[in-house]
Amino acid sequence: MERLPDKQRKPVAAGVVAGGAVVAITVAVTVWLLGTFVGLPSANDAATTTKCFSQQAGLEKAAWAYEAEQGMPPGSLADLEAFAPAPACPSGGTYSVSWSEAGPLVTCTEHGSRQEAQR
Repeated sequence: MERLPDKQRKPVAAGVVAGGAVVAITVAVTVWLLGTFVGLPSANDAATTTKCFSQQAGLEKAAWAYEAEQGMPPGSLADLEAFAPAPACPSGGTYSVSWSEAGPLVTCTEHGSRQEAQR
């Protein structure tokens, strides 16, 4: 096969390199987007659980304040309204409060108790 003079040859290598770079960038962006959106629900779940546990801690402090002032533990979350307005669980769960020898135990129907999660 006879080689063509330089003026008749087309610069193929430049096109291949440019095309390869575009493919590499496309693949990298796709992988990054998939990683971001696949991990998003678990990050959101962790954030709502953290917020729920934080609100439980506030309700526990209110229960301690109620017990100190009233001389008896609260019977329900309604008893704590004067000390802290009842927050809403970010996932739509419902809070309840009970009392044990260790003190107040606030539980959420969606996330459980922060005290149990720490064990």
